[in-house]
Amino acid sequence: MKNKSFTLIELLVVIVIIGVIAGVIMVTVSSSVSNATFARAKAFSSNVQNSMLLNSVSEWTFDEGGGRYWKFSVIYRS
Repeated sequence: MKNKSFTLIELLVVIVIIGVIAGVIMVTVSSSVSNATFARAKAFSSNVQNSMLLNSVSEWTFDEGGGRYWKFSVIYRS
């Protein structure tokens, strides 16, 4: 009768392969999150700049979302 179970070496090899794949996925996901955060901040600063250029008021309030606000005061000189 043949033994149909896995050996310890086979199980360790499978665990190592799963660990390597998980590591590659974690690096990819973390860099994607970092890039997305940077893109969001860049877009927000661009929107703030464009809004300041287009409006002719002396004080602006920008809603960033989630109850966070940015307030800017500008002094115009004639």
